[in-house]
Amino acid sequence: MEAKIDPELLRQLDQTTASQEPVEVVVRLRSADPGRTVAAPEKTEGMAHQIVDRVKVQLGRPFARMNIFRNLGSFVIAADPSFVRELIGQPEVAAAMANRQPGEALIPPVHSRPVELDEIGKEKARGPQGPSSRKAKRAR
Repeated sequence: MEAKIDPELLRQLDQTTASQEPVEVVVRLRSADPGRTVAAPEKTEGMAHQIVDRVKVQLGRPFARMNIFRNLGSFVIAADPSFVRELIGQPEVAAAMANRQPGEALIPPVHSRPVELDEIGKEKARGPQGPSSRKAKRAR
């Protein structure tokens, strides 16, 4: 079964191949147990090190850094593009995605407006599901 690869990760790998700048990738490991979606926490760390060490030996070069998320059955690693390409091709890899995604992480406000000093500390109804209407329903 082939790993699911994020198109953004492939774009970043293509873009950085010439410069050999490190690419950060989040790797989700396959579970040995068909009843589990992710690898068991007690197996995740050993499996991650085993895969990374295998790639390190095959290519003869190290990676920049790695952090393992035991309870999520995954890890993040920063390495050069050829290391990442070899890593995501390993049979234990279920999915891989770019750690850095394009666009802003900031969620813009929906209804922003200037606040008057005398409004601070006083709630205003925000429509049918605003905090004031919920408090009013509980009080009835």
